[in-house]
Amino acid sequence: DRRINDSIAGNQSSPRIKLLSNDRIFVTWIHKDTNGIHKVYGKIFYSDIFSTSSVAEMPLTLGAGNQYFHDVAELEDGSLFLAYESNRLDTSWGISGRVIDF
Repeated sequence: DRRINDSIAGNQSSPRIKLLSNDRIFVTWIHKDTNGIHKVYGKIFYSDIFSTSSVAEMPLTLGAGNQYFHDVAELEDGSLFLAYESNRLDTSWGISGRVIDF
């Protein structure tokens, strides 16, 4: 077994895995921070996820508010599009999305 999150303390939930081009794997999950806000976190691994030298960190700074029910797609240019449910834009819930370049 390989621990995916090795830098953030606390409970993690809702893992998602996306196989990407060029032998990469993108893993995302939800973490509840010290303020009680649920945030999406992610990491990119290269083909051998058990090699510690193959890990590439990717912080996902998506703004304030809770984030749930996330999913990701790889775009033709190799960037990623992350969609998630959030209440960050106002007090109501909606679907937000962001292109992530790495």
